[in-house]
Amino acid sequence: MGKKRSINLIIGPLLFVLFSVLLPSSVFSTFAARSAIGTVAWMAYWWVTGPIDYAVTAFLPIALNALFQMTDMSSVIANYASETILLLLGASIPAGAAG
Repeated sequence: MGKKRSINLIIGPLLFVLFSVLLPSSVFSTFAARSAIGTVAWMAYWWVTGPIDYAVTAFLPIALNALFQMTDMSSVIANYASETILLLLGASIPAGAAG
């Protein structure tokens, strides 16, 4: 694994921690809200830098919500079963097999 990739892997979780701890509680009053912003920052960083596959990055909200209880787990998982997500998944499977 390259040095740049290793650094990008570490920066993602670091962003989560920084946003979760350092965002002002006057704006985001609960830890869950700050953690949700941290999750978005982590995912955006990994999507831009690409240290791991995008599919793994897409499942970060499920893993982080299981650890930190930001919201009801059924509401998080329900977003992964939407018609749009299933359409994109169905379109990407044949494209991945062809490429």
